[in-house]
Amino acid sequence: MNDYKQIKLAYTTNVDFYTGNIYEYDMKGAFIVFTKNFCSDILSEDELIHLNDISPNKRQRNIYIGILQRKHKRVLAERLNDLLRYFLHRFIVENKINETDIMSIKKDALFVKKRCDVLVFDSTVTFVEKNNYNYFVKYRTDSNKELELYTNEKGYSLKGAQNISKQNTQLFKVLKTTLVKFNELSLSEFIVFSRKLLQRLDKSDPMFLSSESVVVLSSGFELAYGKIKNTKYEKEISYSVFVNEYFVPLVNKLIKRG
Repeated sequence: MNDYKQIKLAYTTNVDFYTGNIYEYDMKGAFIVFTKNFCSDILSEDELIHLNDISPNKRQRNIYIGILQRKHKRVLAERLNDLLRYFLHRFIVENKINETDIMSIKKDALFVKKRCDVLVFDSTVTFVEKNNYNYFVKYRTDSNKELELYTNEKGYSLKGAQNISKQNTQLFKVLKTTLVKFNELSLSEFIVFSRKLLQRLDKSDPMFLSSESVVVLSSGFELAYGKIKNTKYEKEISYSVFVNEYFVPLVNKLIKRG
């Protein structure tokens, strides 16, 4: 990637599963910084003044930048995307990030395998370390939609599912709780916890889940089961038992059938 124009603003590694440190870096207020510092030849003085006035309100400024992109048609949008590629490229080059170190790029965010020290460019553009993760899983849903799941001991980040419903958010809380408990408890304690969780879900209203949610839950249980390998529990439980006794009943309690 010698030329910054080669940078893809929507990129995902070819690897389907990775275990190790992953760091998420975001450009802080990328579009407001770009429009105020690098687009004065496109925007009018009044537009720049108004943009500066509303800049403390993230929602208002994002709406207004969207309006400006429509007003100035492709000119402003192309400039903003060009600036994204330019500063992403500088971040990659100056932090000596290899192509194999890049897990994904999502416009103004990068997920990389190494911690970076060079974070400020031209005294205007700043990258911040937003999160760090230990696992990466990539898969496709039944509708052939590609999802990326980044997880750590505290939670996870799902990329590719923009429309997460309230019900799905509740499911993700169940997933997080389950994985945390699995890491904390012995196998026998986890079995008791799972049964109590299923009993509690039995008494609650069923939730409608998207295919993305089911796949996320499935991947979470696969990661949890992976921790059984090479332990004293390995002979006590098989993956089929783990899925059939804990994963399938849990999904059945969460999905209203028919």
